[in-house]
Amino acid sequence: MFVGWVGVGICLKNIIKNANYHFNYSNIGHGSYLISTNGYTWSHSVKEYNSSNKCFSFNINDIVYIEFDPIAQKLRFRKNAGKDKYELSIVPPPAGDAYHPCVNLCSTGDSIELIYPGMPLS
Repeated sequence: MFVGWVGVGICLKNIIKNANYHFNYSNIGHGSYLISTNGYTWSHSVKEYNSSNKCFSFNINDIVYIEFDPIAQKLRFRKNAGKDKYELSIVPPPAGDAYHPCVNLCSTGDSIELIYPGMPLS
C-alpha cells in the first residue's frame, strides 16, 4: 500500500549507504536504477533516463516483475504479466560494490510486498 511516490529496482549498496540512504536523484551517480509509480525512470548512469517520464505507471495491487540481467547489462520491468514493459540499461558495479534489490518509499505508511521466484502469486 502506498499513498506517496514509490520506486522499485536495484541500487548500488555502497553508494546508497554513503549517501545515508538518501535518494539524491537530481544528478546521475546516485546509485539507483528504478521505475516509479508515476511512470518515471531513474538511472544512475544515463542522464536521459534519470528523472524522466518514460515508463508505465503502477498502482496499489499491481505486480511489477523485475528481471536483473548482469550479462546483457539490463534491468527489465513488466507490470501484471501484461503488455506494459520497460527496460533500463545498467553499467557494471564499481569494484567493491554490488547491486541489491531496492525500494524507495517516500511517505509514512507506504509499503510493498516482495514476491521472490518460486513463491505463489496469490
